[in-house]
Amino acid sequence: MESKKTFFKVVLIASVLVGITLAGWSMRNRITAGTGIKQPKVARVDKPRQSKYDSLTVKEFSTWLRQIDQDRDKFTIGGTIKVDAPGDTGQIKMVLPFKLTRSGRQFFYRIGDEMVISDHGVNLNVMNDKKKIFAGPQKPFQNMNLLSNNNLQMLLQQEDYELSIKVAGKFRTFILNNDRHPGCKRYAMEVDTERGKIVKISTTLTSPQEPLNSKKDRYVEVLFLNSSDKADFTGEPQTTDVLNAGGLLKGVYKDYTLIKLN
Repeated sequence: MESKKTFFKVVLIASVLVGITLAGWSMRNRITAGTGIKQPKVARVDKPRQSKYDSLTVKEFSTWLRQIDQDRDKFTIGGTIKVDAPGDTGQIKMVLPFKLTRSGRQFFYRIGDEMVISDHGVNLNVMNDKKKIFAGPQKPFQNMNLLSNNNLQMLLQQEDYELSIKVAGKFRTFILNNDRHPGCKRYAMEVDTERGKIVKISTTLTSPQEPLNSKKDRYVEVLFLNSSDKADFTGEPQTTDVLNAGGLLKGVYKDYTLIKLN
């Protein structure tokens, strides 16, 4: 059960940082690398179908994707993530709040009870449920966008996705679909044209172990409640709230276990 939770934590983090997109296949390589787990065989076809998409739709979709672009020096994204895996034992379901905000090298990320705090030359991973804190030197913010306004057209061609758009009043939904994709079969971004905001992103991901078994597909939905081009660290802890000048835990974190990383 713990391994399943670990996998879904990776799925959740990816869903926030990259909007899921085509992350399923990349995540599989990341998760199984160095573990001795063999990559599952994936069905192949001799001739990929010819994907067709309207250039104006691609351009409009690219413009909306800028709202989750992590190359911005300052931004804030927040909301909730829902994961549903009906094909797994125990019917795994999760609904967790998340927040990601950045200002240059400083950033803060929270999903459920876990936080990543990076400032003042220190990087902390705070696991409140286990009362553990991993501490290491601050590293540059890593952009994990796999799908962005800059590479949308390339991914459409390389990953053989069909792009369509559905309109319902003020809402428009951009849909990428490829039911044979080994990682992410479907990606849908719904936007509110009156508010000028992304409302939600929903995806269908395959099981890393059984990508051809549709009964094992996982469904992830990201509901965006806040997105802006401004950093918002209001009410969030900084590394100086966790560690004192001597590098020891303090305040509400003093009873946690500190694990220092090189």
